[in-house]
Formats: sequence, structure tokens, C-alpha cells
Amino acid sequence: MPLQPKIPPRAELLKQRAAVPLVAEKLQESLDRLFVKILSTSTLDFVKRIKCWWKEFAKTQPEGTVPVEINRDAKMPPLPVFLAFAQYQALSTRGRIGEYAVKDTIKSQLLSLLAIWRREALQPPPSVYRQQVFAYIDSAELQAIAPLCTDARPKFTLTAVDFEILVRAFFLDRGFRTVHMSVQMAYIITIQSLMTERPGALVEGSKHRNTNRALLWSEHEWHVEPNPEDPHHPIVFLRVIIHRLKGLGSNDAAYKELVLFPEPNNNRGLCPVAMATALALKDGIFAHVTTAEQIFNPAIPPTDHHILLLRPSNQCAVRSEVLTVGTWEISPTRALTYHIYNDHLRRTSLNQGFVNAVTGYCARRGASNRISGELSDQDLRTLMGHSKRSEAFDSAYKSKLIVKDLGAILHNRPVNEQQLIAGETAANMSSRRDVNAPQKLSVDAYAQLLAEDELVAMRNARKELTEQIAALSKTLKSADEDEAVQNLVTSQISDLKARIESHDKSYRNTVRRENKFRVAQARKDYIAGASERQLLGIKGKQPTKGKENRPPSGAPLPPASPMDTFIATFFDAAVAFETVNDSIIAYINAVHALPQKHLAICYPNEAPDGDNKCAICGIICTSVMMPKGIGKHIHDCLATRRLADAQQTAADNFELTICDWDGCPPRVYESRPEFIKHLQNHLMTSKTALLDGKKRFCKWNEDDDICGHEAEHDWLIADWAGHFASAHGLNVHTTIAVDHCTICGEWFEDDLGDGASWASHCMGHYEDMFASHQKRHDGVVDVEPTGILDVGGAIKYDHADGFDGAPLHGHIRKGIALQPYYCPFCVFDKSLDPARRMKQFVVATVFQRHLSQQHLDDAPAMCPVPSCGTHTFSPLELATHLVRVHRLPVAGTSRSTDTNVLKLPVPDNDEPAVPSKRKGDNNRPGPSKRPQVEVDDDEHPGITPSVKKYYCTGCRRPLMDIKNHFIRSSLGSLCRKRHRFFQLADNGAKIGEAFSFNLPEDTTLAGSASKKDRHHYCPRCDELFKDIRSHLPDHCPSETFRIKDPKNPDHRHARNGVVHTFAEWVLTAP
Repeated sequence: MPLQPKIPPRAELLKQRAAVPLVAEKLQESLDRLFVKILSTSTLDFVKRIKCWWKEFAKTQPEGTVPVEINRDAKMPPLPVFLAFAQYQALSTRGRIGEYAVKDTIKSQLLSLLAIWRREALQPPPSVYRQQVFAYIDSAELQAIAPLCTDARPKFTLTAVDFEILVRAFFLDRGFRTVHMSVQMAYIITIQSLMTERPGALVEGSKHRNTNRALLWSEHEWHVEPNPEDPHHPIVFLRVIIHRLKGLGSNDAAYKELVLFPEPNNNRGLCPVAMATALALKDGIFAHVTTAEQIFNPAIPPTDHHILLLRPSNQCAVRSEVLTVGTWEISPTRALTYHIYNDHLRRTSLNQGFVNAVTGYCARRGASNRISGELSDQDLRTLMGHSKRSEAFDSAYKSKLIVKDLGAILHNRPVNEQQLIAGETAANMSSRRDVNAPQKLSVDAYAQLLAEDELVAMRNARKELTEQIAALSKTLKSADEDEAVQNLVTSQISDLKARIESHDKSYRNTVRRENKFRVAQARKDYIAGASERQLLGIKGKQPTKGKENRPPSGAPLPPASPMDTFIATFFDAAVAFETVNDSIIAYINAVHALPQKHLAICYPNEAPDGDNKCAICGIICTSVMMPKGIGKHIHDCLATRRLADAQQTAADNFELTICDWDGCPPRVYESRPEFIKHLQNHLMTSKTALLDGKKRFCKWNEDDDICGHEAEHDWLIADWAGHFASAHGLNVHTTIAVDHCTICGEWFEDDLGDGASWASHCMGHYEDMFASHQKRHDGVVDVEPTGILDVGGAIKYDHADGFDGAPLHGHIRKGIALQPYYCPFCVFDKSLDPARRMKQFVVATVFQRHLSQQHLDDAPAMCPVPSCGTHTFSPLELATHLVRVHRLPVAGTSRSTDTNVLKLPVPDNDEPAVPSKRKGDNNRPGPSKRPQVEVDDDEHPGITPSVKKYYCTGCRRPLMDIKNHFIRSSLGSLCRKRHRFFQLADNGAKIGEAFSFNLPEDTTLAGSASKKDRHHYCPRCDELFKDIRSHLPDHCPSETFRIKDPKNPDHRHARNGVVHTFAEWVLTAP
């Protein structure tokens, strides 16, 4: 190490420093200018407001009597001007507690104004100004015209009970994007509850925005003392140094320090040493320590007191969450700010049902009241950071509530401990908490808000503006107008659009302001009604949070999540520890084992692994990597894995066998796929018999005895499967079916091929959910909708609001069906098998397409839900009934977080729109834009308006529009080759003999129902084309389209194909 240099003389030191270019430049500048005291950001904001009010006041005074700007050139106005300003402020300021402002608020504004004249104009106002201004504010003259408020907002204190409720809630609240933030919040509120510290000393205060002035790791010291009684469990405590004291934030010499000790077993979840050490180890700040065991249970017991060495760093101990490449994580540099800290406290406390929101100063106030009786006045001032003669504690922090048994003192009797405890409980902020207290307006209350005359007038005004734009736009399209007129109209349209933008902003602000006020009032009214509910025995509303339809299940409960285990261990004392050190070690290790972020919405027993990755494919669980939803991606991966495992298990269990079909040549089959394919050929070879209506029967030979079971002429593999599974113990399906129940999270693998276990499970859900609605009520039944809000051609309802109807409607969030959709036509159709009746739809567009193509038609009908009575609805009435009463997405849905928006059927089109067939649960279905083929019914026997459904013998599926199906089928398809169909009854049974369809000679539309050779895609119309030039530009205004590229895996589908501009592509297209 080199020797330290000799201290240079003052002249040489001055010469060295003056040689620095910046210093040399500053030395040449004149110092004859104004220097203003450095103020904090919040103080500067307040000064700006005072100056703005002064300018507004100056405009109300005679010209030239009051200077508009306060600077060195301005002349100090006389005392009456300041008195007039006090009068102006008293009359123009709106109060927050009462109608008028608080008197102390007006005084502080005048004090700030006098300070501005002294600081920026270098003109100290005479002391008589301050005395007269205060006397005038207190005078009866001002009180007569502006009765200023002398009340104060209530100041709440956080008790130990409240503190424990909050710390527990921090780990369970899903409002935190990372678990690290939950631990940080618990640590900060713990320090405040122990040390009475201001929030601004621990997190970045509003006065020091973007400065990262917060609690640092370098301000922590971990002290380790030997423990003679248990050498391997030393005594560890934490010493915390607090700078940034109130009023001394820029003075590094001002600080205070306190010692935090570990908490015993019964308070293990509230231990500040465990929280700080868990965060420190996560940040890697120790120079020689990487695990909790090295500190609290070292292999080599310490023999002397020592302090753990920290890495040199100015890193903040508590930091903000930032979004990095689609993943929320803790910033390595950005300090946690006060407004984020306060928002988390407010949200968590309201979620926990606190009557009043918790702030950081509630914790400081509560700690100071608990400690005040244990410390001297001087120690209390030191702890609070108050000056020697400060009365701030008595005026702003000391609780006005005295919880003592005064009767015991008066009557000299023993204290009633039970009543005293009850009185102390009443002092808790959480004493009357109710998690059911409203935090947003109900659907009805929101509807009342939107129906206010002022808002209705604002919406009508906007409508008029849009109509004016539409009228002017028609002028632009006319080629008769000259360029000057066109430019004038364009300018007018731009002005109108600007007015609409300003109007929309004003409308949103009005709704937001009124919504905030009404929510607060609704919450206040709900809390006030607690006494009446208690006296009358009325239970409060129990929100279902979107799972109101979930029936009880006999399935075993899913294993507890890591967070549930953590809460049970460290807050519910489910596990006992021998020493405090063991408890701290377990706490730290448990915190580090928790997922980095709160688990995404997933099906039961499905979740990301410990590294926040998909356990199947290993992809990191982020919204960027999994755009359709983390839970949906994990479920799809798991379903693929289970399906593959089922096939592999079936293949492994397959034994060498021969085919026992009568007349089949003997041959040994070595693999299951080969054998099943061969057997299916036997089952489906009677195509001639199928077309000619001949009977078929089973020729399986067992013990030289042919089965001979007669099959229906339209049996498919699924029909044969039931027979072979029950009669011969064979699964003749090519693929082993794997079903998943979204309600209880169970998987069902159909090894036998009869689907019996899945069918039985479905019927169990039917009995729980729909059996009570299966009886058809006679006459007219009152089925008026409840809990819905009409919003411009749609209805809006809250998932948390239950209703008495059949639980058919679904709740889909991020691709996960918290409650699946059920088809009312299928559920109550007893002719269908259980699996079809209870089919769970987890995608809204698929469900909408099912209703449109399979059930809804243009004939009057009763509601398929028997409990709705025997009333016959017209097609439009039935579709509207299904939307408004049963909350089914007949005409489309709109994505939303807390509520669901269902579009109402359009009156001009009784047939509900068919949603797009695009993959993914985008919840934005659109009508099919395919033109309908008009064919004369007289040419096609068997197609009549009275028949609702048909059955194609080619593709073997029921259809509603058989004409378009045949005409649009590919030329080589089996549908065209057979061109035969059956009529179907309401219960799905075939009626009579098959009809032959007369195919038209024009085959231009043939193949338009198939995706084959259609490599061009129009995103505007959501349609595929063989040649986009048949669509653009004559039939669609879209300027771009996509082309499929089979060689590129990212563009192998036309919908995800390469984007082309039509105008450029058509120039070089073949």
C-alpha cells in the first residue's frame, strides 16, 4: 500500500482546485445575483400554487396596485393587500372536511406567501404583517363572510392486532406482482411499528422524487454474539441506522439508530430480523454468507462478538417492481416510492375490510403511543425525530382515546379485565372490519350513475358531434367540391375530433370523480348498517367472486399451495420450533422457496414450477412467452402430455394378438395401432350396406361363437366402441380418450373405450347443478333478469353476483374456465348421452358457434331450460332471453376483468351471428361473412322449413344448413360423392329414409368450405381465399393481407402468414 501524500499548503490546494475547468469557469462568474434556498420538490410545488393563486388574486385588484410577479423588482404591497389575499383564499378555497377550508390551511398559505417575499424578493415583511394577517383570519369579520372550518380529519392508530392482520394479508394479497414485494412491505410496516419511523425515512418520499433516498443495506448491521447455553445457536440482532430525519434530510451528521431483536415462536411470522435477513440473502449483500444456516446455526460456533461483513454497495433495501421483458421483478436500483407503499397499504387494508384505509403514518402513530409510556419525554422526542420543544407528538400523534376502567378508580373496585380487553379491542382499526364492504359500485348503482341527467346530456352532445363529422365526411367523398372547400371541411372535421377528445376526457373525469365519491358513500352506508344487521340477525352479502356455480365435489382437495403452507407454518403456528434461530432459518428458507411471483390463474393441481416455468415444456411463464395465458399454456401442455402418456401406456400394455373377426385370415399383430386400424376396417367396410340400408352385425368370434350383435345402419366407431368395450373388453378407438373436468380438476383416461367413468362423473355434476331445474313449469313464469346493466346494445353483469337460474353461464379468465359454459339445449335433452349433455365449453366463441349452428334457428320455440315455463318465444326473443336471463354469449362477448359484457342480438337479424373460427379465446367473435347460397327448395326434396336439422351421410354429422354444406363441399369429398342426407327430429333421431341432394352444375363454390389450397387470408374479414384478387379491392377496403408460407414454421398457417400490401403485391403476382 503506498504512503499517504503530504497535506499541501492552502495556497497550493487552492491552485490545484482552481485548475479544474468547471471550477475555473465558476470563479469567473459574478456573485452579484439572487440565491434562493434549496427547497424540496413538494415544497416547490406548493410555492408554484401560491404564486398561481397570487396572480389570480392580482387580476381581481385595481391595475398597478398589486405586482403580478414576486421578484427583486417588485414592490412590497401594503398590509391591506395581504389581508385581501387572505379574504380571497378563504372565499375561493373549497374545503375537504366542510364547505369552507380549514383555518390553519389559510394561515399556512399566508405564511408561505410572506416567506416567498422574503426569499425571492429579498424584502422581509414586517412582523406586524404576520400578526395582523393571523388576527384577521381569526376575526369575526372574516368569519361572517367565510366561516372557516376548525375541525381536523381523524387520525387513526395501527395497533398490534391490526399490524398482524396486515402482515398476513401482504402474503395472500394478489395485488403484489412478486412475493419479494410482499416481504418488503412486511419489513417496512414492521420497522414502522417498532421504531415509530416516518415513511419518508424508509422509502423514497414525495419530497425527494427520483433520488433513491431510502433505507440502504449499508445502514444495516448484523451482530452475532456467542450463546454459552447453546453455542450452535448464537444470539443475532439487527442494528439499523436511520438517516433522512425530518427537516435534516440533507445533513448526513443527523441520524438515529435502534436495535431489532428476533421474535419468539408465537410471533415467528412478524420477526423483523428474519424478514431483513431473507431480503438481504436474496440480494446477496453478505460478503461471506450465502445461507441462513451460516448465520443462525453455524457449523463453527462463534467465540466472540462480531458483525457480518457486507459487500460495498449503496443498494436500497426496499425497491420497486419493474416490468422486464414481460416479467415483473424487483428493480436492482429503483427505490420503493412512498405513493406505491401507501397504495399497497390502502388497497390491502380495504381488501381486508378495514373501516378506514391504513397509511404509513397510522403505523408511526400507533408505535409512538405504545412506546410513549415506556420512554422519557426526551427519549420519545429523539425516537420521533422531533425538536427539543416540539409539541408535535401531543398535537398530531398522541391518541385521544383513554382506555382505562375509570369506574374502578372511582369506586375503588378491582378492574374488570374482560371489559377492559373489549374496550382495547374497540381501539383497533380492524375492530369492525368486514370483507364484504363494497369497494366498487354494484351494477345497479353504476346504472343509476350513468342515468344522471348531466351524463346523459354529455353523451347526447357527443353523439351530435359524431353526426356532424359523419355529415362532413360525406362532403369529402364528393368529387364535385373544389380543393378549398375540401380543405375547409377537413379543418372542420379536425376541430370536431379535437372537441370530441376533450369532451371524452371531461366525461371520463366526471364519471371517475362521481364513482369514487359514490363508492366511498356506499362503503360508509354499509359500515353504518352493521348495527342494524347485528340487531336483526341479517347476514351481510356474501360475494362469490365468480365461482357461484361451482358445485360441491366429492373429489379429494388439491394439495396446499406453497403460500398456504407458509401461512400455516409461520402465522397459524402449525409447526413448533425448538429455538428462535430454528424458526428464523425455517422462515428464510420458506420465503426463498416461494414462487417469485404469485401463481397465475390455473386449474386445480396445475401451476408453474419453483422456477416460474412450465413443468412440461420448460418455458418461462410470462405473458410474452404465453400470450394466451399462463394457466392455459400449462393446461394445454399437461393435456398433451397426458394424452401421449395414455397412448404410450396402451401401446406398452398391448400383447401380440390375432384378429378374431369371423373370416379374417390368421395374422399376428405386433402393435396396437396396426391392430386397431385393421379392426376398424372390419367395422366400417359395409359402406354398401350403409348406403343401401342393409343391416350389419358383429362378427367377433369368441370360443367358436360369433357375437352376432345387430348394429344400426348408421353406426360409427364411437357406437361400435360401446359394444366392444362391454361385450368383448376391447377399446377400438385409435386414440385413448382423455377428458378433464374444469370444475374439480380431475382427469379421466378412457382405457376401456366405453367412456363410463367420464359419463358417471358428468351425471354427478348434473345432479348437483341442473336436477333442480329439469321440471317444466306450466304457464308463464317470471324470469325477469336480475343484476344486469344495459350498456349500448349489450348487458353487463358482475361475476360475483349470483342468481337463481340454472348455472349455465361461464366465467373465463385468461383462458381458464373458472366456470365453464353449458349448452341449455344439450343439458336438458335426455336423449343424449351424459358426456354430450354435460359438455364443458371453455371458449366463448366455440360455445357461441355451437348454439348458432346446432340449435338456434328461425322457428318459435320454448326456452330449453324447463324451469322457464312453457312460454313460446320468437327467434329474436329466445336469443335475447338466453342472453339477459341465462347470461349466455349468444351474440358475442367482450373481454373484461371484473364484469362480463354480453352483446344483445341485433333486431334486424334474428339469426345470431356465427363467431370467427380463429384459434384462441379472444372473446371477440364476429359474424360470418360468407355469402349464403340461395337455392330453390323445389329442386331439393326433403329440405323444408319445418325441419330444423339434417344429417349428412358423407361427413356423418348433424347440420342446420344442408344446402350450403353440399354446394360448398370439395369436389372429391365423400359428402359430394354420396350427396345423401336424413332429416332429424328434435331428439336427434333420423326420420324416414335418406334423401338424395341434387347437386348444381355450377361448381364455382365447391371447396369454399375447406381450407385446402386457400393460402390467402384477409384479416379484416377473417376469411381465407385461393386468390385474394377475387376479394380485394372490389369487396373489401383492406390494404394488406397474409400469405401462407409452409416452409416457415412461424407462417405455416395463412392466418399467421407473411403480411403483404395488396397494391405492391399485385404488380408482381403470378
